Amino acid sequence: MHVIAKRAAAAGAGCFNAPTALGSYATVFEEMNALQHFEAFCSVNGPQFYGLPVNDTFIELVREEQQVAESIALTDDTLVPFLAGETVRWSVKQ
Repeated sequence: MHVIAKRAAAAGAGCFNAPTALGSYATVFEEMNALQHFEAFCSVNGPQFYGLPVNDTFIELVREEQQVAESIALTDDTLVPFLAGETVRWSVKQ
């Protein structure tokens, strides 16, 4: 997501995708018939590589469509989220 006022040809790379990241990743893993590797990708490989403990808490994803907002109003500007206006097939269970 990015602030509309900062849209420019020379803008820094990247986007804020926290609200839809896991759902987007799950969709890709599902499309590649690789959901069995999803948990390791998200939660295990990084800590193992860096010699850190794996978290003992869980996030549950459900196959439930989620509509991504077109924009998010801020005090002085508007943000456009990654996948704005699109539907993501997976959601974090609340």
